[in-house]
Amino acid sequence: MKHVWDERITTVEAKGMEPMVETTIGRWFTPKFIEARKDVIEPVRAMIRRTPPKGYVGCCHAIKALDLTDRLKAITLPTLIVVGKQDMGTPLAASESINQQIKGSELVVLDPASHLSNLEQPEAFTRALEEFLRRVA
Repeated sequence: MKHVWDERITTVEAKGMEPMVETTIGRWFTPKFIEARKDVIEPVRAMIRRTPPKGYVGCCHAIKALDLTDRLKAITLPTLIVVGKQDMGTPLAASESINQQIKGSELVVLDPASHLSNLEQPEAFTRALEEFLRRVA
C-alpha cells in the first residue's frame, strides 16, 4: 500500500510544488477561512510555491518515518498542546492521545481552526499560549 507521503513525494518529484498548493491549503485551513481571509491565504500559497522540491521531498521522508509516540510518557516538563478542531493533519483524536500520554499536559482546542490554528485563530492561540506561559513561568 502506498503511503500518503510517498504519493506526495512522487507528485513533487514529477511536477514540482504547484500540485501541492491547493491540497495543502485545504488541509491547513478551514473552507470558510480560505474564502474569507485571502490576505492570509495568499502569502501561504506563495510560501508553498517557493518551497524547494528537494527540501519538501526530504521533509516528507523524515515525517513519514517519524513516530515518537513511545517517548511521550518521558516528557516531564509543562506541556501545552494546541489543536484546531478541524485539523486533518494532526486530528483532535491524536492530540487527545498525546495529552493523555504526557502527564499534566494541557490541551486547548481551537474551533474553528485547522492545522495552522495560529494563523486562523491568532488571538485565541496567543491567549492560550500566554496564559500557559504565565502559569508555568
